[in-house]
Amino acid sequence: MLLKGNQSLSRKLNGFNETKTYKLSAKMNWSLGVNRSIAWLPSNMNPISYLPSYNLLSGEEKLKFNQYYALGLCEKFVFLEECLITSITKLLQVESMNSQLRLQCEQFVEEEKDHCDLFINLCNVAEPKKYNGKPYYFLKQFKSHNFFADFIFKKPNLFLFWSWLAVYFEEKTIIVSHEYVNAKKSVDSLFCKAHFLHLQDELQHVQFDIDFINNFYKTKSNYKKKIAVKMLYNTVNKIIVPSKTLKIIFKSIINELKIKDTSVYDSLLKEIKFLMNNKLYMDVMFKKEKFKTFSNLVTLYPEMSPLNKFLC
Repeated sequence: MLLKGNQSLSRKLNGFNETKTYKLSAKMNWSLGVNRSIAWLPSNMNPISYLPSYNLLSGEEKLKFNQYYALGLCEKFVFLEECLITSITKLLQVESMNSQLRLQCEQFVEEEKDHCDLFINLCNVAEPKKYNGKPYYFLKQFKSHNFFADFIFKKPNLFLFWSWLAVYFEEKTIIVSHEYVNAKKSVDSLFCKAHFLHLQDELQHVQFDIDFINNFYKTKSNYKKKIAVKMLYNTVNKIIVPSKTLKIIFKSIINELKIKDTSVYDSLLKEIKFLMNNKLYMDVMFKKEKFKTFSNLVTLYPEMSPLNKFLC
């Protein structure tokens, strides 16, 4: 489904306004469509390009993986932002907070809805048959998807890790946006424009996230904080080593290209387990200097020290 003009998709989750044209989508010229002959993801962000078996793939397979991983990344942005919307919307309903913090929470929710709408539109323009107006294609195959969205993030005063995930996620998206800006000559222009627009709000959101930790995490019990550390550790580990995402994308490529010998894909799935040991990849996507706010906060909260493992 190719969107006409600046039309936005109808959204019903967490109070999305079905008739509103969100501001970032309004800045996109969706009618341009995407260029299917070039990359949709900067090459240095491709996790499997750092693996030994990658060069055994054909050019067609490499391009298709690049494009599908770019879509998967957009889906993860939508999912995590909708989860944060869920948590903060719940806090707005049940928490007593000063007027400034309330305004920040309300602004954060509206801007995250804007981001979700942007990336949902991008996925639908890029692959209309796969998405058919929906927000997810690859991610919907995750069994844990609904559990996180419907249970964990609806209890923000119990599962405190959402506030830390917000900081990590915002700084991660800033890194992604900068990589798209740097690669604009070799990557599809619609994807570059979307990630550039996304960057504009994320810089301010990092400060919001610090306030969320100070107000919704800092004073909570040590027991809840221990749970938060464990949940955040497991979540970040899955972000760095995206094994489930790769399996789903590989399956799509194998089926679409009718590949009979899948041994290369089997090798890639074995090799991805050691991706965290690849200094080149970690320097691009997870270097400590790029997560300044997150790493500084980890220093201030000793219980979060296990997360230093992911900051090289």
